[in-house]
Amino acid sequence: MSQAPITPVTLRGAAGELAGWQAEPPAEVAARGTVLLVPGFTGSKEDFEGMLPLLAAAGYRAVAYDQRGQWQSEGPEDVSGYTMADFVGDLQGVVDQISPDAPIHLVGHSFGGYVSRVAVVERPGRFRSFTLLASGPSSVEDIDFPPPQLVAQLVESGGQELIWQQMSAALFESGHTPPPERMEFLHRRILQTKRDNILGILHCMTEPPLKDPAALRDSGVPLLVAYGDTNDLWAPAVHEKFARALGAETVVFPGSGHVPNEDVPDKVCAALETFWKGTGMTDIDTLLAKLDLPAKIRLISGANFFRFAGEDSIGLAEMPVSDGPSGVRGEQWDERDPSVSLPSGTALAATWDRELLGEIGALIAAEARRKDVYAVLGPTINLHRSPLGGRHFECFSEDPMLTAEIADAYVRAVQAHGVSACPKHYVANDSETERFTTDVLADERTLRELYLYPFERSVAAGAWMIMAAYNSVNGVTMTENDLLDEPLKGEWGFDGVVVSDWTAVRSTAGAAKGTDLAMPGPWELWGAPLEQAVRTGEVPESAIDEKVRRILRFAVRVGALQGSPQPVPPVTDDAAQRLVREAAAKAMVLARNDGILPLGRPARVALLGSAAAEPRFMGGGSATVIPAHTTSPLEGLSEVLPVVHTPGVHLSDAMIPVPVELVTDPATGTAGLSLRYFDGDTVLDTEHRAAGSLMLFGNPNAARATAIELHGSLRADTAGEWRIGFAGVGDMTLSLDGEQVLTDTVLPEGTDPVELLLNPPQRFVTRDLAEGQQVEVLVRMVPAGGFPALGLTCAVGRPRRAADEEFAAAVELARTSEVAVVVVGTTEQIESEGYDRTTLALPGRQDELVAAVAAVNPRTIVVVNSGSPVEMPWRDDVAAVLLTWFPGQEFGAALADVLTGAREPGGRLPTTWPKAMADVPVLNTKPGADHTLPYTEGIHIGYRAWLKSGVAPAYPFGHGLGYTTWALDDLTVSGRTATVTVRNTGARRGRQVLQAYLSREHSAVDRPVRWLSGFAVVEADAGESVTATIELPKRSFQHWTDAGWAVEPGVFTLHVGTSVTDLPLTAEIG
Repeated sequence: MSQAPITPVTLRGAAGELAGWQAEPPAEVAARGTVLLVPGFTGSKEDFEGMLPLLAAAGYRAVAYDQRGQWQSEGPEDVSGYTMADFVGDLQGVVDQISPDAPIHLVGHSFGGYVSRVAVVERPGRFRSFTLLASGPSSVEDIDFPPPQLVAQLVESGGQELIWQQMSAALFESGHTPPPERMEFLHRRILQTKRDNILGILHCMTEPPLKDPAALRDSGVPLLVAYGDTNDLWAPAVHEKFARALGAETVVFPGSGHVPNEDVPDKVCAALETFWKGTGMTDIDTLLAKLDLPAKIRLISGANFFRFAGEDSIGLAEMPVSDGPSGVRGEQWDERDPSVSLPSGTALAATWDRELLGEIGALIAAEARRKDVYAVLGPTINLHRSPLGGRHFECFSEDPMLTAEIADAYVRAVQAHGVSACPKHYVANDSETERFTTDVLADERTLRELYLYPFERSVAAGAWMIMAAYNSVNGVTMTENDLLDEPLKGEWGFDGVVVSDWTAVRSTAGAAKGTDLAMPGPWELWGAPLEQAVRTGEVPESAIDEKVRRILRFAVRVGALQGSPQPVPPVTDDAAQRLVREAAAKAMVLARNDGILPLGRPARVALLGSAAAEPRFMGGGSATVIPAHTTSPLEGLSEVLPVVHTPGVHLSDAMIPVPVELVTDPATGTAGLSLRYFDGDTVLDTEHRAAGSLMLFGNPNAARATAIELHGSLRADTAGEWRIGFAGVGDMTLSLDGEQVLTDTVLPEGTDPVELLLNPPQRFVTRDLAEGQQVEVLVRMVPAGGFPALGLTCAVGRPRRAADEEFAAAVELARTSEVAVVVVGTTEQIESEGYDRTTLALPGRQDELVAAVAAVNPRTIVVVNSGSPVEMPWRDDVAAVLLTWFPGQEFGAALADVLTGAREPGGRLPTTWPKAMADVPVLNTKPGADHTLPYTEGIHIGYRAWLKSGVAPAYPFGHGLGYTTWALDDLTVSGRTATVTVRNTGARRGRQVLQAYLSREHSAVDRPVRWLSGFAVVEADAGESVTATIELPKRSFQHWTDAGWAVEPGVFTLHVGTSVTDLPLTAEIG
């Protein structure tokens, strides 16, 4: 393909004829639209000279026009009379010369981007996209210039200096000041500018559409903010803030300054193409017109359990998706295609680290691409309303602002690589009890300020898909609720796909409402019944068309429509392990430490607790993945410390999947099991499997089979009474050494399909086995009772000491060791998707074990392995308490790092931990007899409710210790930016999370005692002082009223510190 030459053209605008340049696509390349390049304050064709031929070669007609003759001044005597109004008029004139049928991708550099905003706001229908290239955020500041008449007088009397002061104060209100040479240049330019110029500039800069970012955000034109990271005029943080205000996508060019179009034109063009692809450049309506009604209904009904439908006639590929809260499982649970197991949602929020979420997002995208899925179903951004919530571990926080910040970083990071995120579950799906039928009753202020806010921020971050929840809100099931229209698709401008939670679509007539895609597919209510409803007029076909448009737009973004997915740099296993290990350590919250941590070199460490050898790496339910490897606390600590171990207690009598190292596949002679699928007596297929528990739903062989067998040779690694059995649903048979020893027709014990899938009923027999003895085990399942083959487990229970004997052995190990580490936690039967907890107490005799160990060894460290708060009645009697959440596959390695001091525990609590469940101010998750769950507490949940109640928790929101000490000084506030001097007063490098809260005394509005407004993470060496900058978003000052968002006049108090109750610095802010 030849590169098109740049040719001069004459353009016409308000100020007359303009010099311009264009590059046409080569003859063999079809034009894909017009790119209009608008130069900046002193710009010219040269600003875009490198981009013009590149864009043309890619199939675009690229046009730029010159402002050098108008804007550029060579000295004080040579000043142009060209005003900003002329600039706007010229741009509009150029737009008028482009065919109305041609999509325009507008790219404005610097001041050119600023002026271009007027055109976009006034004529949004003319633009397919708008890119602000190194264009500063003046339009989002509250610019307060003198009246134009005063400006005229000042200019005529030589008052340009005052004008410059006014302009610079407004432009740089963000706190970022350009370097002196840039300031000097700008100052000189202002002083060289004629009166008419200044008036024109001020007129445009104070134009109402430009003062309010909502005007541009609500234009409906896809927006991109692109900039270099060494820009000397607008700092990257300013651009990022600007992009958030606009709800724009962002791209950063490393090493580039204020003119990335000159510095790295190839990278700019590549980024623009990626952005344009995401905006849906394909003519979606043309493709829609090619589809008949049955084809359209197929697209909105899904293809199978984890796959969206495709359509060959328009070049639309099927789109596999995957659960994604804690790792990307793929379409099937299969140990032969393992996944990286990430820390749970609460653990990620405990890091308070946006940059880390960026790295995690890149890893998620790489995993998605490796598994050939187009979207990950996460993050889960419901709130920790009650600590009893079953999926508490999967959500980020009890605070809407912290949840929104983490969600924003997650969504941007994943989608930057062309993989869709899917924030869920919209909205108020904050508990699991009766989750399919619960009707949450909440007023609009509560919804807006708490439960909707993380979704609003996710949409502003550019989310391409949102999942509608199972529950109802205020009487209407969420898949048919008007909240999908307003504020989601209307006020917020969400142009992506609303997908139902799996099986959440309840009716055919509901297809007229806001859910765009019913899953899993093909969903029977949206098949033939929906086609009939459309043909009879019950559901308008226009509603179906709008859903298809959204699906096609989504397909363009992920590369499934007439294209291919965006390549994602792969992440090596070593790199993934390092990242997960770092994230797990940064998430661990040191709640208590009497100085025992970090450990030195103890002579012997007693490692106790059931979770020491068999921890929970992840929560139960759809967050489950199968990692290639894991490290338990026993494995991790044994690598670095002299460890002795016994569990002391057992938390469950349930069997476990047979460990692969104890079983041999008779067909291959290797570790594992033989899995055979039968159709009658015919063997359909045989597979070697390396796991004792197999998920079979979605497996085509399992779907065809009339019977399934799992066969292996079990080797006893210890002598005693073994339990040998199975878990599954159907007509089940167990044979040992060729003899049938157990048959049973097993039916589900509950109604939740997730619980049926992950925790099917177990059956077993007992056998006394000698160490090393082998027994042939055959488990046969015939699907029955109308239930398909969802899963099959070959299960065992190892011999155990008597409970009291085991308990005594653990206490004796603790007594004779220098240090005792007790790992306590929850079980999958207690903390999982599908059901809420009924107590915050640790299961079994774990509290008793900790108390007994602490009584014989004052150097006792307790490691809590739970995804959400638990009661810790012994917390003041032990030397240290470390909260580790569900930390992912590198649990043991990260724990070893933290206990030995190789890493500092970096976490801060994203949720309040109570002393006792009876103290929790908002607790109930059980709907009434009418299925309603009133949120009568309104906006007072989490720490807000604790502060209101006046009861002190065990550990407050934001709390967390490290291995050094800190001093905070010099709180200053400028606009909505706070800065604090943070000094590391300890002996080692450390990490601190500075938290800013607002309060309002004597408010006329019902408010929390305090509420989180912003935060910043800093690191500093011993003795070093650093400055923490905390941005305070406008929304944190606002409250919801019947008329919309409002700010109560008067003064707020800003509190800064290291938890919601440790806030030594205060300032007033208007």
